[in-house]
Amino acid sequence: MQKDASQIDTNKYSVVKSLIFPLWNVSDNLERFLLSGSLFALILTLLSYLFDQTYLCVFNEEMARQLPCNHHNLYAFYFFVKLVIFSCFITVWYHLATNKTLGEDVYGYFLTHWRSFFKDFGFLFIFIFINLLPVVSGLLLLFRVPNPVWQIELVYFTFVSIGFIIPFVLIRFYALFAASLSAGGFRDSWQVWWQNFRFVWNNTSGKGFRIIFSASLLFMIVLFLLVSVHAVLYKSETETPQLYNFIAEFIFNLMTLLIIALIVNFMEVQKLQILEKSEK
Repeated sequence: MQKDASQIDTNKYSVVKSLIFPLWNVSDNLERFLLSGSLFALILTLLSYLFDQTYLCVFNEEMARQLPCNHHNLYAFYFFVKLVIFSCFITVWYHLATNKTLGEDVYGYFLTHWRSFFKDFGFLFIFIFINLLPVVSGLLLLFRVPNPVWQIELVYFTFVSIGFIIPFVLIRFYALFAASLSAGGFRDSWQVWWQNFRFVWNNTSGKGFRIIFSASLLFMIVLFLLVSVHAVLYKSETETPQLYNFIAEFIFNLMTLLIIALIVNFMEVQKLQILEKSEK
């Protein structure tokens, strides 16, 4: 897919739209979010009880003394299962929020589109891995043994420091992640990336600061929501910690799914502005 220079220049990028669309999309599909979000929040809550990783056991040790919290070495497997559930929610939410012809049969859609979960889990894993590269780079620089040869030290520092830059470059390709969600299988998804990678790179040239700025504002909103909910749940005291633990875990999971929905919506608005708008 190739576009001439004049067509690319006329494709404007709106920071305001990038911020309003994720919130508006959740509001416009509030019933669908509550139905699908409640289902997945309940699954996540039951999963946390199965692995003894409930809210109070993790975040409030004082109240957790009254609960059966057992620490074990299965957290990596628990995290993997949560990623699978998150990928299922991403698949369901994306299609429910973008396809207005589905009606209100949320659970029916959940049961008939299970094959897409495997593809979306792969992209979710890649997305998380790339965004964790700064952490990996930081640890490699923090715990390294300095080499007395400054040339080798310089090459090592330069190579490892690339991990700090990659997530910022990735933001320019959020449109392709949304396009991958709307594709059929693995082959269709990779074809989307292969055919549009160069076009997206050229079309976002000169818009990098606005894209990163809008993403930073969205992540600030996400961080504010997460910290606010955590502060309210953490400071609360009750004489029935068992019941409160279940409610807190469910609310925290539902808030996590809301944050995921906002990020998916942000990717979708990138696709609308960078890919679909440019093709018109």
